[in-house]
Amino acid sequence: MEILHLDMPLDFCLNIAKLLMDHERESVGFHFLTIIHERFKSSENAGKVLLLYIDMLLQRKEELLAKEKIEEIILAHQTGRQLTAELMNWLHNILWRKAASSFEVQNYTDALQWYYYSLRFYSPDEMDLDFAKLQRNMACCYLNLQQFDKAKEAVAEAERHDPRNVFTQFYIFKIAVIEGNSERALQAIITLENVLTDEESEDNALVAERDSPTMLLSLAAQFALENGQQIVAEKALEYLAQHSEDQEQVLTAIKCLLRVVLPKIAEMPESEDKKKEMDRLLACLNRAFVKLSQPVGEEDLSLESRANEAQWFRKI
Repeated sequence: MEILHLDMPLDFCLNIAKLLMDHERESVGFHFLTIIHERFKSSENAGKVLLLYIDMLLQRKEELLAKEKIEEIILAHQTGRQLTAELMNWLHNILWRKAASSFEVQNYTDALQWYYYSLRFYSPDEMDLDFAKLQRNMACCYLNLQQFDKAKEAVAEAERHDPRNVFTQFYIFKIAVIEGNSERALQAIITLENVLTDEESEDNALVAERDSPTMLLSLAAQFALENGQQIVAEKALEYLAQHSEDQEQVLTAIKCLLRVVLPKIAEMPESEDKKKEMDRLLACLNRAFVKLSQPVGEEDLSLESRANEAQWFRKI
């Protein structure tokens, strides 16, 4: 450990420790980290040593020891020895990455534990968009665990701090459907559509990066149908057909909408409401005609598939 006697900077020492652990010298590397922590404990970046220690422990599945180190940071945080903003962001990234890996293997309880560690570092005056995202992540875990009351509380927090986020609205929608609150679910779908079509919305840009600006409408329609919320599903399918640029997705949405709505219209007496429903379906059929009339592109349906789709609509 002669490096420390040369008065080398902290980052250099941390790189040495990481290099040792990356080359199967873990015991030496961790021991070196302990010495580094003692050497730089009076530095404002002393927490950097502890964070690297935690990160390395989690990468090597030493979760119990990592939790002990996290508790040390929490205790220091509560007694006025907070991490710098940069180090706090690093810690949140470590915790969220671990939570995400647990979520991917459907270990939602474990994911919640890591998200809860992150939550403990937020104070009332620090609640921002990342806090809202944290609440959405926790809500998703609660929903998968069927802990609906806790999911509802988390989504309420997310809505308080980031109401225009498409994922906030999607979770509001899911909880409303689960509770059988059709009015609330329908309002969430309308808000979701408004956000998705707002060209100046950052949320719209976020979803566009995923190459699926209508992904959530598709999921919403499916979830509503699975839970017997037909009116809500109709609205989601209608918006999906209006806004999707994917030819196959548009045609599928329209076909599904027709299957749901036509039997209902057939039983309606002649009235203004029936006329409105017929006009709505006519608009969807025109949308299908436009899609089927577009020139064939690389990602579009083949000519044979188009012919089959056209034949289906002729039978209406």
